[in-house]
Amino acid sequence: MPWYKTQMMRAKIPPKFGLAVFGLLLVCGMITSVATTNIYMGEFVIEGNSTLNVTIEDLNGLNITYNGAIIGTIVDAVLVAECRTIGDQTTCNCGDNFVWSNEVCENYTQCCNQIQCVANVSNYTPLCLPQINIQLSGFVYPPKITSDVLKTNLNKTFWNLNGFSGLDVASSANFQANFSAQFKTAVLGNLILNLSQALNTSIRVEVIGLVTIQIPEHKVEYSSQQILSCAVEEDMSTCDWWLSNQNGNMQLGIGSQVAFGPSCVNNMTLTLKNTTGLWAGYYTCNFTSGVVSHIGSAELDVALLPDVLIMQSYPQSLDCSEESGAAVTVQCTIQNSTENYNVSMSMDDNSETVNQDGVGHFNYSALVELTCNNFMNPVVKVACTFTNSINQKRTQSIVIPVIKAGDIVCEAENPWPKTKAGFNATASCPSGRVGNIFRTCTSNGNWKAELNLCVTEQLNKLSSDVENFNKGFGATPEVAQRIFSSLKNVTEFTDNATAGDVQASISVLNGMQIASSSIQLDEQMMPDFLDSASNLLSLPSWSVSDTSFETQLSANYLGAVEGLVKNIKLNDTSDYNSTNIQLQVCRNNTSCAKMVFDVDIMLNTQSQNMAKVVGMKDLAKRLSNNFQDTMTPSIVVSATVENNTQNKTNISMNFPLNVTDYQAYSMYCVFWKTDMGQWSEVGCTQKFAPGNISICECDHLTSFSVLMSKYPISLAFLDELTYVGLGVSICSLLLFLFIEWLVWNAVVKSNLSHFRHTALVNIAICLLLADCSFLGSAYPKKLSGPWCLIFVIAKHFFFLAMFFWMLCLSMMLFHQLIFVFHHLRKKVFVVISLIVGYLCPAITVGATYVYYNRTSGSYYSPDTCWLRYEGSLKGSIYAFLFPVGTITIVNMFSMAVVIVTLLRPKVSEGNADQKETLKSIMKVIVFLTPVFGGTWVLGFFMFSSDNPNSLSSKLVTYAFTIVNSLQGFFILLTGCLGEKRVRDEVLKLVVSVKPAKSESKRNLTSSITKKQ
Repeated sequence: MPWYKTQMMRAKIPPKFGLAVFGLLLVCGMITSVATTNIYMGEFVIEGNSTLNVTIEDLNGLNITYNGAIIGTIVDAVLVAECRTIGDQTTCNCGDNFVWSNEVCENYTQCCNQIQCVANVSNYTPLCLPQINIQLSGFVYPPKITSDVLKTNLNKTFWNLNGFSGLDVASSANFQANFSAQFKTAVLGNLILNLSQALNTSIRVEVIGLVTIQIPEHKVEYSSQQILSCAVEEDMSTCDWWLSNQNGNMQLGIGSQVAFGPSCVNNMTLTLKNTTGLWAGYYTCNFTSGVVSHIGSAELDVALLPDVLIMQSYPQSLDCSEESGAAVTVQCTIQNSTENYNVSMSMDDNSETVNQDGVGHFNYSALVELTCNNFMNPVVKVACTFTNSINQKRTQSIVIPVIKAGDIVCEAENPWPKTKAGFNATASCPSGRVGNIFRTCTSNGNWKAELNLCVTEQLNKLSSDVENFNKGFGATPEVAQRIFSSLKNVTEFTDNATAGDVQASISVLNGMQIASSSIQLDEQMMPDFLDSASNLLSLPSWSVSDTSFETQLSANYLGAVEGLVKNIKLNDTSDYNSTNIQLQVCRNNTSCAKMVFDVDIMLNTQSQNMAKVVGMKDLAKRLSNNFQDTMTPSIVVSATVENNTQNKTNISMNFPLNVTDYQAYSMYCVFWKTDMGQWSEVGCTQKFAPGNISICECDHLTSFSVLMSKYPISLAFLDELTYVGLGVSICSLLLFLFIEWLVWNAVVKSNLSHFRHTALVNIAICLLLADCSFLGSAYPKKLSGPWCLIFVIAKHFFFLAMFFWMLCLSMMLFHQLIFVFHHLRKKVFVVISLIVGYLCPAITVGATYVYYNRTSGSYYSPDTCWLRYEGSLKGSIYAFLFPVGTITIVNMFSMAVVIVTLLRPKVSEGNADQKETLKSIMKVIVFLTPVFGGTWVLGFFMFSSDNPNSLSSKLVTYAFTIVNSLQGFFILLTGCLGEKRVRDEVLKLVVSVKPAKSESKRNLTSSITKKQ
């Protein structure tokens, strides 16, 4: 009979028994009325000594009236308590299976836990309560006292609680106590705290018997929604749910399949959105206040279906290419289950006989036979169906390819079986791993490379734990910490890691990233998380033949890391550095300036919330690249701001580049567009800065990188202009040297002319060898390292020698004009010129090579076979630019002095031959200095341009290419054709050759005539 209404009712029986003794009788009976049956509590007073003759049964049948109307009849009375008053003394005692109420115990402690109470307590309602079974389990930490001392103190403490009926102290660390009456949580909590202080230890208790838990008593359907609830009479501080089953004993948290009700004071609800085998087991609800917890437990029985069903066929194909009949064994495998399944297999609606075996798992197998002659389908589809105890079904199918005569196949290669084109073959994993190894047979009958998706058992267990964690099983910060710690451990050993290990590890990170949106993860998890993520980037097993597989893994990895960095809450951590990942944090500032892996980052927002910046190495090259013919020379930078509600956010990143002539390449500032799985330039701009720096500026936050074209910018006809110009230059230089050989004796009449032509010849020889070295290194990718180095040294030396000989020529002119009466001897000039022209560049080149060879830098770039430019005043290129720039300035100064000197009258009236020579030298200096100096100035401007694709940069590039490649032609023009004396001698030689030929012809004709 349900107890849904309780009342205290007093009924007085007429005084027909006498007045000598007064007694109080409380009865609890069932009183029936017309419409309902209720439980009432009534008090009856019997006067006189006839009390002893009254029995409980005498009350049955009495009518209960209220305001003159009969409201019910007592049908089943039970004695609750009895009080007897004799004179001034009252003695009360509870009936069988009843105990004193808490109000009586609190006000009359001498009565508590006693059968009889000598006190007038009859006015308390209720006076006695039904006995209930309450179990209290206690835990002592640390156990500093003996079990006997603990037992003595517990007895003294619990004797003050109502209904204390027994104590069992198993050890100094735990105990159990039994109570038959309900007590107040606050009273028990204060007693336990006082006892803990007295014993100088910590004690907590769990109480069973005061919580009402409601769970379906029948077996519930698989994949149904179930609502569980718990309630306790008192208000408590916290509450939680626990589930114990074959997966362990875990606290439940918010997840994809778990939700909690809004209240957690004295009642709580748990909603299971999709009841699968994971949610079958014993549920425990726990209300806690201080050191006291109230617990209720019950079992949820689920009609199970397989959560994981694996189907395989042996062999993997039906081979009808040679025989008229074929057969395979199809196997369905599930984990061990308590459900008694009815299993069936079918092929084309025909049922097959199913056999069962297996240890640790259940294997169901059936033999499928096929008559090849009458079978035309290219595949066979076999279905495996599991039916549970309430007739729910789950079906899984496998497609088995049929190999017919003439089909394209991949022949068997141990352990790979003969496989039809377009299908995959599978192989088992080695011991200690789970999963499969896959290999695809292409449409033309060739095997692809293996895809090893085998996973270590430890990592597979961790993946399963994360999957359950995401659903809500064990979804707590403590379990999250263990997951990250385990992932760090399993990713540290990379010797035999497979693509499956990488995939499983990333799935763990991705699962935790999804869970982090509903479960708070704190900064204690950050080190293990970043170390795990860093370890993954070091694994070589990312690279597989299936590029789509690798790019998808990389995209999942980036999303997981970016999400976890954003969601993990940080309090004190400012930065964290690992091998492949660096994290920097800014607090309470609208601007944030940080550096990760040499990338300078400036973040500006309108809020002062925490900003996090993380850099990831070796990831950009693995992401899908939708920018054609580009590569990723730098890292991926991800930036986020917590609780950022402001739309305006700007970020600037300075990416260092590892190429010398970086401005010859196209650069793109990009961010990762997650929804499309590709890079995008929207909202980002790129420009260059001195020092091989690519500046990337964006107006939003996400993950960024820089893409660089694989090949230098190709301007129209630039290569053609270079090679044509070099060809003209080399031919001009050869012609110049030949002319100098022809006219040397005729034009070299004085020391001054000797000095001039000696310098010009050496300049021409050096430029000729430098141009030939330039042509030899025109295709750096085709050169080996030693040859590239030889050409770099040759170009460095001969170009410098050319400029140093220019310096000799300039200084000789300066000396002759300034020190008129101190003539320079030919021998002295030759010695000084050889030292300056060849020894100085040799020392410069040698010192530069030795310096960079013994430091961490590099003397040359193998990509260009030329000196390196690494930034402002950085790189071996300055071992060329400094001497060239200095010589150009000196030449300009010398030229200015020459011009001023030549304009003076006393010089212009001097020797005519000397004057003509000086004018020729001045022409050479005026022509050569701008040519040689100006070309490299143009080159410097080209390298320092912020936008190599701009019109001005292109014009400078064309000008540099044309002028620089025609240097030999300018020498021929100014050194020979521009000098009258050389022109005259050449003309004289040409004219003298023609008459000689005519005279010889006449003599020959005359001789022939005479003979005739």
